[in-house]
Order: sequence, then C-alpha cells, then structure tokens
Amino acid sequence: MPTPIIKSAAAEAKLRLLLLGSLQRSLVRVRQRDRAAQAGFSMAAVMLVILICIMGSMALAMRGSSGLLASRLQSQSREARDVAEAGIVQVVSELNNPPNRRMLVSGLPLSSWGTTPDARQQNPCRQLPTATPTSSQARALAGNSTQNLVSGNSSRRFILKSVRYSNSNRTRWIESRYDSAGSLSTSNSSPAFDNSTNQLINLQTASSGQPDNLGYIQLEVEGEVIRGGTQAARATVTREYQVVPKCCGLSFNGPGNIYGNDRTICTSGSDNTGKLGVVTGFNGGGVTKASGGAGDILGPDGNPLQAILCITSTATCGAGVSSISTSGGNTVPVTPIAINIDPPPTYPGTTSNKGSISKVNTYMRVNSTDTAIELCDISGSTLSGCSTANYCEKVTSTVANYHCRMSDIDTGTKVLTIDSTGGRIALYFNDSPGTVATGGTGGIQHVRCGSFAGATTACATAAPASQFDRVSFYGNLASNVFDLQGTPGVLSTFVYFRQGQVNIGGNAEIVGSLWSNNLELNGSFEIAAPPTGCVTGGGAFCTLIGGGGAPSEVLFDWVARSTAQGKLY
Repeated sequence: MPTPIIKSAAAEAKLRLLLLGSLQRSLVRVRQRDRAAQAGFSMAAVMLVILICIMGSMALAMRGSSGLLASRLQSQSREARDVAEAGIVQVVSELNNPPNRRMLVSGLPLSSWGTTPDARQQNPCRQLPTATPTSSQARALAGNSTQNLVSGNSSRRFILKSVRYSNSNRTRWIESRYDSAGSLSTSNSSPAFDNSTNQLINLQTASSGQPDNLGYIQLEVEGEVIRGGTQAARATVTREYQVVPKCCGLSFNGPGNIYGNDRTICTSGSDNTGKLGVVTGFNGGGVTKASGGAGDILGPDGNPLQAILCITSTATCGAGVSSISTSGGNTVPVTPIAINIDPPPTYPGTTSNKGSISKVNTYMRVNSTDTAIELCDISGSTLSGCSTANYCEKVTSTVANYHCRMSDIDTGTKVLTIDSTGGRIALYFNDSPGTVATGGTGGIQHVRCGSFAGATTACATAAPASQFDRVSFYGNLASNVFDLQGTPGVLSTFVYFRQGQVNIGGNAEIVGSLWSNNLELNGSFEIAAPPTGCVTGGGAFCTLIGGGGAPSEVLFDWVARSTAQGKLY
C-alpha cells in the first residue's frame, strides 16, 4: 500500500509544475497583450495630437492669410478714399485759380465749364479780351472723364461726378450731376435758382436781408485704385465749401475788411483806377467809333483806361467794336462783363413841372439862401434876371441836394453853366424827348467856387475831376441822348442814360463817368475816368453805386474756403 502513495505525490508535484508553467505562460501572454494595448493607445494619442497640431497650424495659416487679405483690401479702400480727397482738393484749387473764380458762383452745368466764351465764367477782376477761363484743366475736370491724380500714373485716378451751388441758408440750389451711364442731368430747388442778384447766383446782396454775403459749392468726387489694369477699390467723397467774395488782388483783410459779410464795393488804389468810368451795353448796346475819330480815353492817372465795360452775359458787346484805338496809339478794350448795376434813380421830388433850356446863355445855381435852384442870364461874368426854376426841388433826404425834372436841353452855340457851389444838382430826363444836345462853340460847363460868388457875379472856377459827382444827368428812356459835341472847357459830370445813347465828339472834353446803352465816339474828343472816391463823403454818384466812390477795381471776385460739411461712402 505505501508504494501507491509515493507515486501519487510525485504525480501531484508534476501536475503542480505543469499548472504553474501554464499560469506563467498565461501571465506572460496577458502582459504582452497589455503592453500591445498600451502601445496602441499611445500611438492613437500621438496621432490625435499630431492631427490637432496640423489642424491648428492650418487654421492659423488661414487666419493669417485672411487677415493679410483684409488688411490689403482695407489699405486699398483707404487709398481710394485718399485719392478722392486729393481729387477734390485739385478741383477746388482749379476753381480758385483767378481766371476761373466766377465758376464758383456761376451755377453753370458741368458740361459748360470752360467750353465757349461766356461772361458768366469771367472773373470780374481780370480785364481779359475774352470771357473764357484761361485754364483748359477746368474743362477736363468737368468732362466726366477720369483724371490721373499724379501725371503719368494711371493707378490712382479720380472723376468729378457732381457740383451743387447753394445760397447762404441752402434754401435755393442748383445741381449738375453725371449718372453711372455718363448722362448729365440738372436739378433745381423750388423756387428755381436764377441770376437775378447781380448774377452772383449763390451770393446775397445787401438788399436781400440775408445776414451773410456768402454761398456754398458742393463737389462730389469718386476715387479709384487700379491694380493690374483692374479696379481694386473705389470710394466717393463729398465736400461742401463756403464761398465768399474778396477784393480783387487783396487778402481778406483788405479795405473795409472785405470778405463774406461785407456789403460794399472793393477798392484797392492799385495801378489804373476808375474802371467804372465808361460802361455801356445795358440793353444790348455797344460802342462805336467813327473812322476819322482821333480821341483819347484815359484813366485818372493820365494813362489809357484799361477797359470800357460792357454789361452783357454773352461773349461780345452788342453790335459794336471790341476795342477803341486812341490818338495816342493805344488800344482800350471793350470788355464784356456780367455784372448788375442799379438803374438810375427816379425823381425824388413832388413837382409835376418840367424844365427846358434852348439856345440861350444860361447860368444855373443854388440861390443865396440855399432854398431853391435859380436860372440867371449871363454875360461874361455878370449875372442878371435871376428867377426860381419851378421844376427843381431841394430834397434833404438824398445826398444830391437839388433835383430838377427836365424835358430837354439844347444849347446850340450857347453855353449852359451849372454852378454846384451851393449844393449838388441832379437833372432827370424821364419824359420825352429827354435829350441833351450841344454843338459848335456851345456846350455845358460845371463850375464850383469856395463860396457864393455874389448876387450878380458868376463863379469862374471849373469843377475838378474829383467833384464830377456834384452834377448828374439821369435818364431811363430809349429816346435819351446825351450829345456833347462842343464845350467851353472840361466838363466834370456823371451821365447815366441806361437805355439811351451818349455821343462824345468834336473837341469835347469830359471827365467823369459815362454809363449808357450805346456809346458813339467821334472827332478829337477826350474822356477821362474820375479818380477814386467822392469829395465830401458821399454824393449822388456814390450813393448810386453803393457808397465808397468809384471803385478802382471792378467789384470783387470769390474764393472757396473752409469745408462746411462732407461725407464719405
């Protein structure tokens, strides 16, 4: 029995060894499987991290690329805006160019800028033989064509799309605009703009009741940036500028602080003054000169007058000539200019009587008591038979102290002497025939002494050129004719026959201002424009033209300054 027990123990030990080996092998396999699983998980994690890094890098790259593109687009857009801004500066600079300054207030459509001679485009400060602006660039800017911001560089361009002119409170305006197809249209406020106020369009006159004498011009300019022949960016800028009048050739702080809110005519005292000495064309007339005429037209300094002004909105002055050749071998141009001058004053008195002087030696003066105009017979220097002229009145509310209603004056070979010692005298020819005629050795003379010469003594001192405004002739009829063919001396006066005609011929010598529809020159005449200013701070002439005397420069021009408002899109 003991032997079987020993065999069983050995078998059991062998079995244990077998079981232990099998367990170890199982453990090894488990460890191997765990290590394999762990290795697979680690690889997946690594791959995931790598994938995340790749995706993050791509996102960062795409973000950087988008930011760069956006920055480039923003830069191009800003560049286009800068081009538009610079384009507006170029347009305003061109309009502020002296030959083009009237275009700041002309109200003309873009298609009319600089195209044909047009007095509405002529700067009144510039005495040019033609009314066309001298700058061809004004036409190019308004032609709905792109302009290189820098000459020769077509990558930055601009185009003027619209212009709007507005009055001081912007209640009235006129606009000219090109649409996307290049068609030009004009729109207007209601009531429509017109050129009734001195043809200044967007400026107000003193009588308008506006607080400021200013206007506005609004410009719309489109800028574009070109890259590789293709438009890369585009921007539109609109700017409105304040437009104010300015004395010719002077700064804003010229005489009387002339700028936006000023009401007076500018004076400068520059070279040849008295440019409003001879004015024609009030009703489509002009200037004519006989072929045999050999006269002179002078300024107050004795040099040739720089221009005879012709009131017209066209390029030429009626059917007359464009210049006058003088006996001194000089040429005085007849300059078309679109300005508005107030009509002659109407008779301010109450009398219905009218006077007529015909072919007698007559002396007209203020009486010794300063109460009336009297007419005297004159022989040499002696006066007699003085009587009151019942067609003359003293009107204290006007600068010209005495006013006379006249039918006509015809001196023939006699002399009419007008003495302004006692006061200014204005003669009104507002009824038919309304003419003044002289001839031969006859004529009209204007005298003034320091005091009343006496009951029977005539003043023998000719009134100087500086006192031309003390005797005035006013007429408002087409039949008015002032015919000065002969004179006993230099006549100092102001003649304003707005619808009528002034004839200066023979040996007539006149110093003063001659305003008429037509002016006819003949013979060996001499015309001299008056000096600047009025003698004693006013007068009929000075009051008529707004105070301040005969201007040495023609009105004023304009300047666009300071941006009033603007927008960008």
